[in-house]
Amino acid sequence: MGAIRLSRSQTAFVDDGDHARIAAHSWAAKPSDQSGDRWYAYRTSGRRTIYMHREVLGAGPGTCVDHINGDSLDNRRANLRIATASQNNANKACPVGPSMFRGVHYCKRRNIFDAVVYVKGKNKHLGQYKTAVEAAFARDRVAFEMLGEFAVLNFPCLRKEVV
Repeated sequence: MGAIRLSRSQTAFVDDGDHARIAAHSWAAKPSDQSGDRWYAYRTSGRRTIYMHREVLGAGPGTCVDHINGDSLDNRRANLRIATASQNNANKACPVGPSMFRGVHYCKRRNIFDAVVYVKGKNKHLGQYKTAVEAAFARDRVAFEMLGEFAVLNFPCLRKEVV
């Protein structure tokens, strides 16, 4: 694994087989949003912005590249895959609410937990459960059935047992 130094004290990683080709260019770090929690490696060529993860895979226009482990500076081929926009969005981390589980919402008025999964731009209601853990398991089961390897699960260690 080769390291590529970026601006702003960031470092990106690529496979040894890609290192010479990628290191031949000067790369910078760009925050994905105001929080500065996620960075992308990029370079410019004329007026074009070229992202390292896209260059590693040779992704053409209109193609999404997904970072499997969620680390946007880990540009090793084993961590990159071509995805649809919906799959790419399904694999991103999201803030969790008071229930502490992804896709689980507490309804104070009824004292129950609702389970939902977000697929293709829509929320799918999965049912109501007495505990947050039950709702989270139900959500994980359906998320894995619908999104497959792109599903971000509440209990990833149980990925093989979810289905």
